[in-house]
Amino acid sequence: MHLRPATARTIAAAALLLATTGLGALPAHATVGPPGQPYELNLATDRPATDFDHRTVDLTGVLTTADGAPVVNGSVVVSEDIVFETWNPWGDPIDPVYTESRALGTVQTDAEGRFALPGTLVDHVGDSSLAQVTHLVDFNAEYDPDGNPETYNSVYDSIRREATALPTTVTYKVSRTRVHTGDVLTVSGTVNLPPGHGSPAGTEIFLRAYWEAQYNARTTADASGRFSLSYTVRDDDGDFAVTTAPRDFYLAGVSHDLAVSHPLPMSFGSLSATVDANGLATVRTQLNQVCHQDERPVLGLQFAKAGSTAWKTVATATSDANGAVKATYQGGNGSYRWVHAESNSCLAATSAAKAVHRTEERITGFKGTPQPVRKGARLVLTGTLQYLSGSTWKHRGTEPVEIWYRTTSTSAWVRKSVVTSTTSGAFQKTVTASADGWWRAVQVGDAGSYTSTSAADWIDVR
Repeated sequence: MHLRPATARTIAAAALLLATTGLGALPAHATVGPPGQPYELNLATDRPATDFDHRTVDLTGVLTTADGAPVVNGSVVVSEDIVFETWNPWGDPIDPVYTESRALGTVQTDAEGRFALPGTLVDHVGDSSLAQVTHLVDFNAEYDPDGNPETYNSVYDSIRREATALPTTVTYKVSRTRVHTGDVLTVSGTVNLPPGHGSPAGTEIFLRAYWEAQYNARTTADASGRFSLSYTVRDDDGDFAVTTAPRDFYLAGVSHDLAVSHPLPMSFGSLSATVDANGLATVRTQLNQVCHQDERPVLGLQFAKAGSTAWKTVATATSDANGAVKATYQGGNGSYRWVHAESNSCLAATSAAKAVHRTEERITGFKGTPQPVRKGARLVLTGTLQYLSGSTWKHRGTEPVEIWYRTTSTSAWVRKSVVTSTTSGAFQKTVTASADGWWRAVQVGDAGSYTSTSAADWIDVR
């Protein structure tokens, strides 16, 4: 592999700019020279592609003037380029390929303007890695009429041919499928070549852990194809893949994403909790983007009663696409918090706790007298309204109390009256007895208190 530092990226971008603006760009196939001295140069091969067992081509060419007259005894410089793919995960405006060039020599044209390089080897020569190779080969030819590079009157031709590579495989295993920063991840396995096509010894194996890196760890296979490499996981790692690169140009490497996850920290933004007059708590939070962008985490809502440190999970909720989470629980006063068990994308996390409180109220001693009561007689309904202060129940005065009634023949309650408690919390309402039924009192909670409902009292009307 050919890592490209920042300077190389800058140089490559500048080179692309020159090429796209026409400065320094190579002429196209069968190009001609400048006006007044036009030439045409054409390359050809005897086969369109090479393969493992056929690694040579007969490379030929012809050099003529624009009107077709042969150029005799012209010196043509010929080279061969192996094409590699540029590593560019950033999407920089750089050339998507680069080449490794090998000079094939300078040849002289014959009386017909022709030249030939029979049996030209089409292969990678040298020790550089083949990790980014495309298995494409360019043949290039240049003719400079006056032999002076300063006059810029050369004519060029370039043709591209395919080198057909045989597939290889790799089997592997990972030491763990979920890692944390500082863990050592080990990948071991075996490179497999097609039978009868050489030894896997020296095949390069690369481990990538970070999306910008071409690789983070490297090793080579032994004569049996076996390999093992280890890597210490860093904070930003999370894009794990293994790639192979055989040493033979005609054997193709293979790449596999690894089923290895690196959970990221989960953090909580705003946290709110409210409780309504009936004790229904609504709890919300906002997850910061670091974690939830890769999945929609499932969080547990936990509740601890006021004055208690015993937490229990009472609901679960899945974050939406923006990281918002919401759940409800009929818990009333107490503290609420969110918890997340570690997943492939997010580490375990616990939010801050949010306490909510409303004043608890109750209606005691509610009853109707006399019991039984004659039809048409007066029925007196009484009770006492109280509120909880710390651990002590105290009388609550000057508060509205609703009186409700339900006949024995229906399940629907009907509000009959509203009375006000005295300073001692007592309230009373006199009604006319008409039929058997249930009576109860209700104090509707306000912004700071819960709604309270008395026990129902059945009245026998005779």
